[in-house]
Amino acid sequence: PASLLPSLPLSAESFLLSSGDKGLFRLYPGDPFSTAKVVIWQISDGCAYVLVCELDENRLQAESVLSQIIRVVQESVTSHEQKNAEIMLKAEKLTAILQEFLPCGQILFMNHKVIAQCERQFERLLSGK
Repeated sequence: PASLLPSLPLSAESFLLSSGDKGLFRLYPGDPFSTAKVVIWQISDGCAYVLVCELDENRLQAESVLSQIIRVVQESVTSHEQKNAEIMLKAEKLTAILQEFLPCGQILFMNHKVIAQCERQFERLLSGK
């Protein structure tokens, strides 16, 4: 429910709910969304990854899905030095990863077997089989 996030100014709320390289904050109604949203973010290898969620979505599950997406994205790029540039240039890879882990934009509960199945489907998709 919306009451789980305190009604603090955006900068204070962001500060209170962040732990170095990941966190969350609330977007209030206005620009760009007409309703309030929760933003879950994580930084990895100098790249920021963000999920914009509804207020009633499971934040812990969203954070878990975001971490899985980041792991798969990082495993799918070849060069560590050019990781961020390669991620941006390979939009089709990123789209395929998002379709596997966030089908139709829905956050799903996934155990390790479901995650492994998603990874196999993603690999088959990329290999063209």
